[in-house]
Amino acid sequence: MAALREMVPEGLDYVFDAIGKISTTEQAIAALGLAGAAVIVGLPPTGQHARFDPLALAEADQRILGSNYGSVVPQRDIPWLVDLYMSGELDLDSLVSARWPLSEAAEALADLASGRALRQPLVPSICGAERAGTCADESS
Repeated sequence: MAALREMVPEGLDYVFDAIGKISTTEQAIAALGLAGAAVIVGLPPTGQHARFDPLALAEADQRILGSNYGSVVPQRDIPWLVDLYMSGELDLDSLVSARWPLSEAAEALADLASGRALRQPLVPSICGAERAGTCADESS
């Protein structure tokens, strides 16, 4: 937080916490400037509680906003997003760090935990080499 305050001493107007850890939620709130808004997207496990100073929040006219799945209406929005993706108008592929075979789930989780990767789906039907684009035909 000290490095952030050094770069932006007045605080930030908007902070989005998409991680789902209490520490990042608390950091998002602490990073706000006057009239700033922290949008909490990532959800921590049930029963965990973030700490913040309500008096400082009120005095600085700050807001904490929740956004569960971007406040979508699944029945309406998921088909629309699928259509955008299928037509090429929504690029999701560039958000994927890697694809892992289900048999290598432990390695995928280790990469995720270490921060080496962000989005990496587990796919039951691929070989391990396919992650690097070198998967040989499995039928041979």
